[in-house]
Amino acid sequence: MQKINTLARLLPTRLWVITLTIMSLCASFSLSAEESAQEIGSSVEVSFKTSKGDFVVELYPQKAPLTVNNFVDYVESGYYDNTIFHRVVADFLVQGGGFNKGMIAKQPKEAIVNESLNGLKNNRGMLGMARKKLPDSATSQFYINLVDNADLDPRGSQFGYTVFGKVISGMDVIDQLSTVAIEDTPRFKNVPTEDMFVLSAAVTKGQSLVAKGIKAVQNAGNYIAGEHYIELADAVETKAFNAIEVVEVFSYGCQHCYSFEKMLTPWAENLQADVQFSKSPAIWNGLMRLFAHTFYTIEQQPKAKELHQKIFDQIVIDGRPLLSELMIGKFFSENGVNEQVFAEIFDSKAVIRQVADAEMRVKRYRIEGIPAMVVNGKYRVSLATAGSPEEMLKVVDYLIAKEKGGVLSQVD
Repeated sequence: MQKINTLARLLPTRLWVITLTIMSLCASFSLSAEESAQEIGSSVEVSFKTSKGDFVVELYPQKAPLTVNNFVDYVESGYYDNTIFHRVVADFLVQGGGFNKGMIAKQPKEAIVNESLNGLKNNRGMLGMARKKLPDSATSQFYINLVDNADLDPRGSQFGYTVFGKVISGMDVIDQLSTVAIEDTPRFKNVPTEDMFVLSAAVTKGQSLVAKGIKAVQNAGNYIAGEHYIELADAVETKAFNAIEVVEVFSYGCQHCYSFEKMLTPWAENLQADVQFSKSPAIWNGLMRLFAHTFYTIEQQPKAKELHQKIFDQIVIDGRPLLSELMIGKFFSENGVNEQVFAEIFDSKAVIRQVADAEMRVKRYRIEGIPAMVVNGKYRVSLATAGSPEEMLKVVDYLIAKEKGGVLSQVD
């Protein structure tokens, strides 16, 4: 990897690798990769009956709470019953959970947040969630690794495929599934020529563990300081005039921030006039400072909203390494911004002041992971406290009402 210039300073390759690791803080609610297998904690077991035999998987709600909750919901609703294993790749994986006989697609629920930064690996026998290109796009489809598949694991802060359990009985059945003949169709590859069914799936151990985990947060009627949100010891002065201020702290390098955007945008557009919403870039290393300069440069463009989404797409989805002022300048040029105009704004005194202010506020907000939201300079909400992106917005709504003097007894 080439060295990169960040605001006239060089970040060597090794520091860039460290930067990627630091930026994994955007997955702040995920558990440390250093935790051992013995620390996974209480498990949930699901038994599968198939046309080729039975197998049992053990799930780890303490490692991947959102994924386990999602999977158990599908199991308990009967969604997987009579589905087929629709993809088989020898010496790779067996995949199911999305199609009925004849490759007729089932309608899944909404996609979930990626939890691949939880330390679990795509080793033989481990259970993972299939997804599309977007990190937070997994729905119902799951796979079982036939061999160790390190290529499916995350790299630095780049998300992989979420592992959330393992086969603890009946791996011989999975191996048998992998030996069938396959074919490619006009729409699908690696399709078994023989239908292999999941006859039924049932939770046989640990349902209550899931029920009192993430669902307990999602069904909360009252939100509690120190549990669902953090009350700052020292309030931070707001910039809003005669309004309640709500600030989202984010970074262009954060994949969870990217996914949160699709929920946050319509929510922000429907806020009442007495609530003022703004974004503030997180800054705790050189690359994030570069992205902060980029954000405030975009804010001065006529098509700011469009450019904001485009640069997010370039970095998170397309994996384009916008790692220097030169690279970012090229991006702006490609999107109709004069190079000289870009240069004058990017390093202007106004942008430098805004970046410095943002960095100071991140410190005073005591941000530990992103995305995060701060209400009226008093309360901090994150994935770690709220439990999910949807709950973050509900908690923020609760805090807005609290600041207005009408604290809700129930949050719908």
